[in-house]
Amino acid sequence: MTGCSGNTSKLSVIGSTPALEKDAPFGAVAFSASTQKWQIVSDLPSRLAARSKALSGCQINDCKVLAEFSRGECVSLSLDAAKAITKPQVSVSRDASSIMNLARQSCYSAGGQDCKASSPICN
Repeated sequence: MTGCSGNTSKLSVIGSTPALEKDAPFGAVAFSASTQKWQIVSDLPSRLAARSKALSGCQINDCKVLAEFSRGECVSLSLDAAKAITKPQVSVSRDASSIMNLARQSCYSAGGQDCKASSPICN
């Protein structure tokens, strides 16, 4: 499974620190259909910061944000290694112990044949 995943540090802000949005911290998942590369970011102070950081991590024009997640939530992305389906499945849950299975089940339900899930990333 290709991709670059992992927690990122909080955005640094020059000047005064903005007030955190309700339900901060935030994370986002971005995916490029042309390269099959993905980026998951977490622990950012706003939805906009999470979306921007995830998109910049893909480094390609067709990269799209597939999901956002907030305080207490975890995310896992699943892709079909057999390429029967090319669209990734993303699951968001408060239960880190089951999120990978949820993502794989979603992939198989969409027609995947050899679904692999990313490790959970949580806020």
